[in-house]
Amino acid sequence: MRLPRGFDKVLRKNRNGTTCTLIRARVYKYDAADKRRRVSAYGSTLDDVKRKVEEVKRRSIASFDAGKQTLQQYLESWLSKVERDCSRRTHDLYSDLVRRHVTPHLGALRLGRLRPKDIRDLLDRTLLGVGSRTRQLVYRVIHSSLDCAVLEELIPANPCLKQLKPKHSYAEFRSLTREEAQRLLAAAKDGKYFTLIYLALATGMRQGELFGLRWPAVNIEHCFVSVEGTLTKGKDGRPALQPPAEKGFIRVALPAPAAAAAANHDHGSIEIVLSGGRRVIVGKDVDANTLKRVVKALEAG
Repeated sequence: MRLPRGFDKVLRKNRNGTTCTLIRARVYKYDAADKRRRVSAYGSTLDDVKRKVEEVKRRSIASFDAGKQTLQQYLESWLSKVERDCSRRTHDLYSDLVRRHVTPHLGALRLGRLRPKDIRDLLDRTLLGVGSRTRQLVYRVIHSSLDCAVLEELIPANPCLKQLKPKHSYAEFRSLTREEAQRLLAAAKDGKYFTLIYLALATGMRQGELFGLRWPAVNIEHCFVSVEGTLTKGKDGRPALQPPAEKGFIRVALPAPAAAAAANHDHGSIEIVLSGGRRVIVGKDVDANTLKRVVKALEAG
């Protein structure tokens, strides 16, 4: 049988040493750089090859490159976009999740061959001993990265289905009793973080809000503080004040004893200078675990 124009026969050697004759068709497509690329379709019958040719015409040239790219390689390029478009804290969190939980188990798989079963096995079996919140974050990273791959036409659909999202079981929150809070304040009374701990107990403010608290925001006369931002790290690694999600600022009532403690605080002992020259109340070595370290040190002492 004579083949139509654009089709020919090729001899292919199998792994067991035998040979077989296949029909081949060549399709030419243009990539994002307007460069002409050739894609070949093979089959045992003419109808089979024609069906594959139609499928090749529907797909973008980038999707064929995804068949050669591993998930690890794609996640590295995706994290570079996260670093450019998101906060430093988000990038650090996603990078840590990818490095510890995704790459060791799924990194070697081809991006175009990733299936829902692979992700389900990772979340429900491989990471079974990991906390439920961490498993949720791993799901978020995989789902968000593969959504970008769909937008870039690297894959036709996102295999990280919504049905695969792990459920998070919330642990019971335990606050300090009155006696425990009094012992904590007594232990911290002579330390430089006394005002910080006092404000944390009296107002219930978040750690980042306490670290981003500036002296003009503390109204001792009318007993309230204005939460104008959260202290975090900028993309350059230096401390930066991030505005609150709500518009304006949040006003938090300040009990009279806490206001008196703030008034007696040594302003020059533990201040930090932000990138804009603004000064905040707490110390220069602050990070996400400062309060934990202070409390543990007080318990040990």
